[in-house]
Amino acid sequence: MSYIVILVCGAFVIYMLYNIFMLSKRNKKNKRLIALFDYFENEDVYFKTCDEFINGINDDEFKVKGYVLKLWGACFYKHYEMIDDILNNIDINKFVYKKSKLDGLEINEDSIFYLCIACNNVLYAYNELEQINKIHEFINKYDDILKDQLVYAIGQQNYNFYMNIDDRGKTFYEKVLNGEYSEYKYSRQLILLFKNICTTHLASLYLSENNNEKYLELENDLREFNNSKLGKRYIAELNIELKKEESEESNA
Repeated sequence: MSYIVILVCGAFVIYMLYNIFMLSKRNKKNKRLIALFDYFENEDVYFKTCDEFINGINDDEFKVKGYVLKLWGACFYKHYEMIDDILNNIDINKFVYKKSKLDGLEINEDSIFYLCIACNNVLYAYNELEQINKIHEFINKYDDILKDQLVYAIGQQNYNFYMNIDDRGKTFYEKVLNGEYSEYKYSRQLILLFKNICTTHLASLYLSENNNEKYLELENDLREFNNSKLGKRYIAELNIELKKEESEESNA
């Protein structure tokens, strides 16, 4: 084996070890971030833990992720006085990078989901249209960065839903459920969630139109989504009441 081949192989091994090390560090940070959800039902503890995460992590990308979850809590617990300060600390540019095989926007799609979708949906449940507008205007500043992301496109259509603009996103939701979203980027891990979001909004629209036939076509998917904490909350925020199935009624 020539010296050059040995050198190249050695450099490759170092490169792979570096990537493994960086992924390991990221996984540890992700675990700390995910642990915040364990405290969400306890308002005081949740905000305290969010602040501890934000102040204790030396990584701008993960600080932003922490602030996004704090924003979600502020919306859910009606701490609207916090929103301006939190938004001032969120910079989506921290998610824009490509390292090795990592795409920053793709691996931070969960945070973009909470920023673009989850926060505004809970605000809609509280009829806080002014706060929805505030977050919508903030997100729109990053249109050039996010315009080809499916999560962002759904958030934009949800805004139309909340504000009664055009067809309130109906055509878009139907296209997504028909598989017509190839022009957008998305991670495979979250596509089912995105479809469930579209299903929920579309079901709400069908109910408002008294289109029971179309609504019933979506009901099984709604029930599946309703089995998760996130889904149950999201469906309730749109004031959709799922009727008990016959098996549930007989066991009651």
